[in-house]
Amino acid sequence: MLTGLRSWSAFPVFDRLFDDAMTDVMGGTLGTAHASKTFTPAIDVHVTEDEIVFACDVPGVKASDLEVTIDKGVLTIKGQRKFESPQQSAASSANAASTEVAAQDPTAKAQAASRTANGKVWLGRSYGSFARSYTLPEGIDAEKMVADLSDGVLSVRIPKVAKPKPRRIEVKIGTSSNG
Repeated sequence: MLTGLRSWSAFPVFDRLFDDAMTDVMGGTLGTAHASKTFTPAIDVHVTEDEIVFACDVPGVKASDLEVTIDKGVLTIKGQRKFESPQQSAASSANAASTEVAAQDPTAKAQAASRTANGKVWLGRSYGSFARSYTLPEGIDAEKMVADLSDGVLSVRIPKVAKPKPRRIEVKIGTSSNG
């Protein structure tokens, strides 16, 4: 006699698939917010004959929250994307001191905002600080580097030092006095 057999049912399989899908979409059980992921912007590097260009996607980041430096041949791009709920943006000028504290821990700020009295927040975007560093090749002109923020893209342009071009020296006859 076989005792370990039971009939197969599709319902538990579909139930689990639905639960897994809802967990991925809603970040846990329905109605709760999950902690934000850290913000890591995508950066493209374009190298041409004349310059090196870094294109960094930083949507929602203000120019005042970005820092671009070159030190000993290393380019560093630092920044921070801060979470601001509609209630916080309306009161941001009145609470400059609390913004300073919250800027030190953007995840805590986002989690606190997700528990607002007026409702819930589902965080789909990531927030926080980032820093990316690149060792630059020889032959760049760091003094002429420029950085520009436009439409959520930070462009850093570093020109290359012009390479000396070979030239031909004309040989003249009888112009030197050798003797």
